[in-house]
Amino acid sequence: MPQPRLREPSAARPHVTQGLLRPWPHALRLGVLERRGLRQHGHGIDGAPAAAYFYSPDRRGEHPESFLGGFGGILQADAYSGFGRLYEHGRQPGPIREAACWAHGRRNFFKLAVEEAPLAIEAVKRVDAILAIEREINGLTAGTRLAARAERSRPLVDDLESGLAITAAESDSGVA
Repeated sequence: MPQPRLREPSAARPHVTQGLLRPWPHALRLGVLERRGLRQHGHGIDGAPAAAYFYSPDRRGEHPESFLGGFGGILQADAYSGFGRLYEHGRQPGPIREAACWAHGRRNFFKLAVEEAPLAIEAVKRVDAILAIEREINGLTAGTRLAARAERSRPLVDDLESGLAITAAESDSGVA
């Protein structure tokens, strides 16, 4: 039976209503409103998709740890550091496996590519190609998406991983 898949579509961010015509009669407190969606459709799990919203007054990691304390499965999230301890091996009641976001992973490569780092430029091109494939297969069945990823995306990911590993090894040995 497939594991539950929890999707966090956007970073936990403060949300403030703009365009207030008059001041509030009391102090305005900013905080974090987090959306959690249990995405079941298309992942081999019966039932309707669901979303829950959790408020926290700041971005400390203890809040998602509290919200997701009893969850075990796959968490699709952005690069929010507050999720870090949720992915630790041996976490109880069970492990949470990170389904990382390509767009967020691409950001650091993009910053380096602007400085014309050859490996970063190549990494951005590969991630862009992966994202183009994802746009093409969006809305197709889970089996069709899986097959497309295995045939088209996997080689790009493998090449990217190999290139990064070679560069890291060269850097460690003082070659790069």
